[in-house]
Order: sequence, then C-alpha cells, then structure tokens
Amino acid sequence: MNPKRLIFSLSIIMLIATMMWSALIKPIAASFIEKEAALNPDGLVHELFRDNQGKLWVSDYTAGEIWKVDPVSNAYTVYEGLVSASDGRLDNSGTLWWSDYDGGKLGRLVPGAAQGTVWPLQSGANPLGIAFDSSGLVWVADVSMPDIYRFNPSSSQLCTYPVPNDGTADYILFENDRIWLGDTTLGRILRLNPNDNTYTIWQLPVDSYPQGMAQDGNGDLWWADEGLKVLGRLNPQSNQITTYAVPVSTTTVALPEAEGLVALERLVRKSNQKLTGVLSTTVEETALPETVAIKNGYVWYTDMSGKVGRLDPALASGSSATISPSTATGTLTCSTITGTPIDVSERKGTMTWTDVNYPIDQNSDGWLIFDLPIGAAPWGLAVGDNIVWFDDQGIPDVRAQTLGWMMEGPALTTNLTGTGSGTVTSDPAGISCGGDCIESYPDDTVVTLTHAAETGSTFTGWGGACTGTGDCVVILDASKSVTATFTLDQHLLTTNTNGTGSGSISSSPAGINCPGDCSEIYDYGTVITLTHAAQTGSTFTGWSGACTGTGDCIVTMDAPNSVTATFTLDQHLLTATTNGTGSGSINSSPAGINCPGDCSELYDYGTIVTLTAASEPDSTFTGWSGAGCSGNGDCVITMTAANSVVATFTKSNYKVYLPFIIR
Repeated sequence: MNPKRLIFSLSIIMLIATMMWSALIKPIAASFIEKEAALNPDGLVHELFRDNQGKLWVSDYTAGEIWKVDPVSNAYTVYEGLVSASDGRLDNSGTLWWSDYDGGKLGRLVPGAAQGTVWPLQSGANPLGIAFDSSGLVWVADVSMPDIYRFNPSSSQLCTYPVPNDGTADYILFENDRIWLGDTTLGRILRLNPNDNTYTIWQLPVDSYPQGMAQDGNGDLWWADEGLKVLGRLNPQSNQITTYAVPVSTTTVALPEAEGLVALERLVRKSNQKLTGVLSTTVEETALPETVAIKNGYVWYTDMSGKVGRLDPALASGSSATISPSTATGTLTCSTITGTPIDVSERKGTMTWTDVNYPIDQNSDGWLIFDLPIGAAPWGLAVGDNIVWFDDQGIPDVRAQTLGWMMEGPALTTNLTGTGSGTVTSDPAGISCGGDCIESYPDDTVVTLTHAAETGSTFTGWGGACTGTGDCVVILDASKSVTATFTLDQHLLTTNTNGTGSGSISSSPAGINCPGDCSEIYDYGTVITLTHAAQTGSTFTGWSGACTGTGDCIVTMDAPNSVTATFTLDQHLLTATTNGTGSGSINSSPAGINCPGDCSELYDYGTIVTLTAASEPDSTFTGWSGAGCSGNGDCVITMTAANSVVATFTKSNYKVYLPFIIR
C-alpha cells in the first residue's frame, strides 16, 4: 500500500462506528497483556522492524524519521532528517537503511553518526520495501516503477531488474537465495533467481493485491492480500496456493445517544461523505490485511480496518488450488551511482506505556482477532515468541500514531543493570537476556532465572521479584519484573621505584603518581599506560614485574598486577693529573684517587669530591687548574659531569753554603 493511501473510506468509518458501540460488550483478552505508547502526533508510521537484539525500528514517513525503541529499558532514539522514510531496516553489520519514498532514493546511516548518505534510484521511483541478501547486497521494491533494484554498498553499483509485464511490488523478501515479490499491479507472486535473472510467476485470482510477505519454516510463502481480503499461502514445491478468508463480523448496533451521534457524524464528515437517511443498525465490517509475520506456527497479521489477528493454519479452513507457474527472464542494467551526504540529528527519550484492553472480535476456527481502539489503522508488524508488536497509523484527530504490543499470558520482564555485563536465561525457555528480555508464560508458571556473568564481571544480586545471588524462582501469578545487577571486577595495580637513582611513575588513565600514590584499583579490562620519568642525574634502566624493556609499560587489568621501575644514578669520571718541574701527589675524599698511581675514578652523580695536593720535599705545590679549581688549597668538585683536574708542582731552588776553614 502506498504510504499516502487515503484510509478514510466510508466503510472504515462505518467500521469505527461499529467498534465504538460494540466494544463494551465484546470479551476481553484476559490471557494477554496489552500496552501502547504514542509516537509523533504529526507523523504517519509505516514499516516496523525488530532486530536481532530485540530493538524495534519504526519508520515514520511523514515526519521523516525512524524510531529505535528498546522495549526492555523503554529508552528510544529518534533519527531525524530521513526524508519520507518508509521502510527502515538494519543489515547484519548494524547499518540502518531506509527507502525515501517521495525522493526516489535509498538511504544509509550508521546509527550515532551525524551524517547519512542517500543514493538516487531512477526518475519517477517510489521505493518502499527493503531486503538484504546473504552477500550484503540491498534489494529495493518500487511501488510506481516496473522494476526492482539491487545496490552494492561497496562499489555503489545499482542494478535494475525489470518486473515482467510491467508489474510493480510494494514489498520484497529475501529467503533461501531467492527474491520474492508481491505484484500489486497484476496480482501475482514472483520469485527471482538472482543467479540467472529468471522469474517464476504464480498468477493469483482476479482482484488479488498481495502485500506484506513472510516465509514459514516449511519454505511456504505467506502474504496479506488486501484485494481478496485473505491470507495467502504458496507451496513453491507443489504449486499449491491456499487462501484463508479473514473473518469479518456482522454486528447489530443500538442507535447511539445524542453524544454518540455527534461523534459519529464528525467521523463521517472526515471522510468527505454526507450522512443521508437513517443508518442501519446492522453493519458488516470489512478487512484490509496489510502485513504478515510468522512465529511458532502462527501467522500474525495487521488489518488496516482496525484489527490485529492471528491465524493457526492447523485449525483454520482454507481454499486450495494448484497454479502452474510461468517463467520469464529479465535483462538487468547496472551503473555506478553517486551518493549525497545528508545531516542527521537525534532526539532521545523514554517511552511511556499505557495499559489497554483490546477486545476479542473472534476466537474460534483457528482465528484469534483483536479489535483495536476507535480510529486504529495498524500497519507494520513484528513478532517474538509470545509477543506481537505493531505500529498504528491511526486516523487524524481520532487516534494518535501509536506503537502497541500484546503478550500472551503473564509477562516476565528481565532487566540488566550495573557496571558489568552478563546474561540471564530462563527455564522454561523464553528469556535469553540481553537480547530477548521479555517473555509471557501460562498463568502460575514457575520460571527459574539463571545468571551468568561475563569474564571480568561478577553477579551482585537480583532486584524486583527476587533477591539474593542464587537462582531467581518466580511464580507468574501476575506479570513481574526482575533486575539482575552485574558489577565490573576491579583489580589493584601496584608500582614501585627501585635502584640507586631516582625517578617517578605516572599512569594514564590517572591514578598513579609514584612516589606518593603508588597503587590504584582499576576496572577489569582497563588498559593502563605507565610512563617513567628519571630525575636529573638518574637514568631509567628498565621495568620488571608485569612489564619489561625501557619504553612505556602497558598493562591490561584482567588480574592484580605489580610493576617496578628501576632508576640508576648516573656516574662521571674524575681524572687527576700532576704536572710541573716538581713532584707531588693527589688524594681524594671520598677515596678513589691516589695519584700518581690511581689517577682516575668514577663517582656517583652529585658526589662532592675533595682533592688534596701534597708536594715532595724538593718541590712546591703551586696550584690547581681545570674543573673550576684554582689556588693552592683543596680542590672541591661536585660530580655532575666528567671532570679533569691538574695539580702543578715546581722544583724548589736551594742555595748550598760550603764551610770555610781558617787556619
């Protein structure tokens, strides 16, 4: 169905009137939990997609946005700026693709990015349904053009496949290496083999209008047929087609009081119709099946006349016929197209759910059909094990754009919280959180929840319907909620400095600044970089413990760790030399130099060395030179670098007096 299809036909208005006066006397689905929440009041919701993490993606055609809803936390993110988004879906890499219906484009967005990209398809295109094949190629159906498209994200190559006999398709489905189409123009089901471009075609009865499609576990194709008002089933092996007529009700309506007449007249005016004569008290409803989804052997469907239903094929009666298919071969054309960036913004919030009761319209002969509130027009559909989600276009001024869900039996909701990570599973099966965190069970079912912390995390307790740290056992005599808290493990990192020198150790992330603060507790998996800094006169000579070498020390905190940084005090050579015509010696304090003989010595950085000169009897010490020493006192040197000192000795001049003997 075109997103702009007018849904204000008189038949729908009459249906609304019937629902308005008969809802109070219809039975309530006591075994179902039902809730709904309002979406953008100015929008027009379209397709609904549930990803493999259980998140819901709702495309809003009019508002040009796609909602991502977490049904566990109720948090939502809305991606804005996706013009006329009709079908938004995630591929296997988590990339969001959507069809721009009005613009004739295909869009792509990595959720969280500030920009997306759109690629033009062809002039006049109105793309709708999207599917992904096993190679990651994107397939797109076109409501207006007799073509489907295959887009290669890696090469930006767009290939166009003509639909035989100028057919068109709203929806497209990829299953078992084949592309399925529902041809709404010619009332056909088509299957394309992309390997040889061959179509297999099943012609449906006159007035068929095949819409949303799904394939069951047997390989049979199901579709919603709005034209014939049936759910269709095709066995492609036997070519047998079975149709199941969607039941409609004939209701006797008591004429409303004055207030009701005013409301009814207002609704009819919305359809640009005029009330003439007297309304009959017997009204036959209509059916407008739109989309289908299959789970646990049931076929769920949305009905734009204001219903959501479930078919059990094992119990329902259908009409079968064998249709011999024809074949056709298409000639594809391919070209490289250029994408254009677009700005994308986000808004976030929390969904507010309202408890509702959807009366059961029918619960027999394999059909379970729910009446939605007045003005409902459900379109998109997604299913879980015991839950069905739908989005509702609603009739303006009567019912808001809505996201709703129904769950059979009391619901057990599990939530994961805390700094760590882990999973919760259930016995009986149904919950595997975080992924599938909500499940419904028959009344009074005893459900055992088991926690499993991931490596690096510890389960620290239950909240809600359970306490403690063992298994959580819940008796579902009503819907209940349980929270599992996982805390990220923490480990101690200890650092030490060692050696004759001095220096410091600092960390990134912060926490260690040693000496001073030499230990810190870090979360499991934190990658710590330790950096050394030798003080003046020292040299870093290496790590020991959790690291080696002389570069930065990188430690992953998956256990307690200890690291030692060794700093060695620098040493410098002091050389002493005697010089001159005389002779003498040089001695040091601290010891080490006794020159001549031992005239050089290595001293630690900063050592204060005192050199003393001693002349021989026939010589005189006349002074120092070098290393800043002079004069003839002691030479005092601070060893911050290599030094050389010279002591000069001069030979003494003696007068010899000979004695005279006088006779």
